[in-house]
Amino acid sequence: MNQYQVVIFDFDGVLSRGKFYANLRKQHFLVWQFIQENVFDRTGTNKIVDLWLRGEVGWQQVNCFVSKQTGLHLKKLNGLFVESVKQMKVEKGPLKLALKLKNRGVKLALVTNHMDIFNEVIIRHLGLDEIFPVIVNSCDHGVFKSEQNGFLFDMAMKGLGENDYNKALLIDDSLKNCEVFSQKGGKYFHYKNYRGFCLWARKNLTTASK
Repeated sequence: MNQYQVVIFDFDGVLSRGKFYANLRKQHFLVWQFIQENVFDRTGTNKIVDLWLRGEVGWQQVNCFVSKQTGLHLKKLNGLFVESVKQMKVEKGPLKLALKLKNRGVKLALVTNHMDIFNEVIIRHLGLDEIFPVIVNSCDHGVFKSEQNGFLFDMAMKGLGENDYNKALLIDDSLKNCEVFSQKGGKYFHYKNYRGFCLWARKNLTTASK
């Protein structure tokens, strides 16, 4: 029998390492730089990315702000943004393991701190809904994975029809999220790279990871 009845995957940093607006770096470097400093920078007082992840602003509002501040035409920016999103790839190793686990009867969920564009484009474009029957996104609930005693994990477990964390595993690149999951009784693997995860999986999961 499988050691875990439920395995929950993170998206950014585990299933994908793709970045928004990556195509702007060569085509419109100053605009790309502005976005890194004024949208994604979480060290200052301007934390647009947090509002975006909580669903308090949407991608079109963010792009409107960027367009006004940089002068790049909004229609062009929107097109480049969606193009960058569709260029994102999934990491084959973790996804292959997820499919193996699913075929062996393990219940899968994807829980992510992400934006509205994840729901609108990324899920269907990458076929994530064909692999993960339950997908929980922070922007739909206004909270992050580490907040409210892991509320988003509870949502995932409920969606899978499970309530026992003792047989649940989280694969996430955020130690903070992992610790919250552990406090709820679940096990976790703090993901850093696929090689390290592969070595761990061969010893701790009944499905070999190759």
